[in-house]
Amino acid sequence: MKLRHSARTDVGRTRDHNEDSYGVGEAAPAEQLGELLVVCDGMGGHAAGEVASKIGIDTILAIYYGDSTDDRQLALVQAFEQANSAIFARGQGSMGTTGVAALLHHDALHVANVGDSRAYLIRDGEIRQVSRDHSFVSDQVAAGLITPEQARFSPHRNVITRALGYQPEVTVDMFRLPLQVGDVVLLSSDGMHGLVSDAEILSIVTSQPPDEATQALIDLANSRGGTDNITVVMAQVDALEWYGDTPALND
Repeated sequence: MKLRHSARTDVGRTRDHNEDSYGVGEAAPAEQLGELLVVCDGMGGHAAGEVASKIGIDTILAIYYGDSTDDRQLALVQAFEQANSAIFARGQGSMGTTGVAALLHHDALHVANVGDSRAYLIRDGEIRQVSRDHSFVSDQVAAGLITPEQARFSPHRNVITRALGYQPEVTVDMFRLPLQVGDVVLLSSDGMHGLVSDAEILSIVTSQPPDEATQALIDLANSRGGTDNITVVMAQVDALEWYGDTPALND
């Protein structure tokens, strides 16, 4: 697999420190076990959020790449579970973090998520949110109580219903999709997608190379107030190695 990727984080315009963290797998293990991209958005009061998000990133990458068994999706789930345990052990429920990861392995995309940081797939001029927000407003939208547009401006939009580190155990959502040459996978904290629409993300990502696109998304979020920390990680698939038939969508 041949990829181009870019990752940026920014404190935003209103926060005094950055509680977001991101990580990207190193070249050597990634060639064998897949390219892993991770974004965590920490919570928990002064300094605790940034500690939680850093533990999340470090643990997910270390556990995932420390496991060389064949089931890469299970390895990713276990990496999230270990991150949850590590954060809970450190904070005893007083701090937590969202976590979203994209694993690009052979000809498939695996997405793991807990919380409201997002994973998008951009293909053939269309954008799709792969992950599902674990948030109060997302549950309201699913129940038909409010529209997606109302959710964007709800005073409860930052209330999440699932996170790493707040409970001894956590349920990790997993999604698997086939990859194609030209696909772009994008991860973001809500400091970006809370201020930038899916249509705007699509326009920027499809018109600029990865390094310029990640910066443009951050700049746009900041131009609208930068009300939270902003993190964007993206990878563009330039070539694939195929292994058997194209996998079917399974989410």
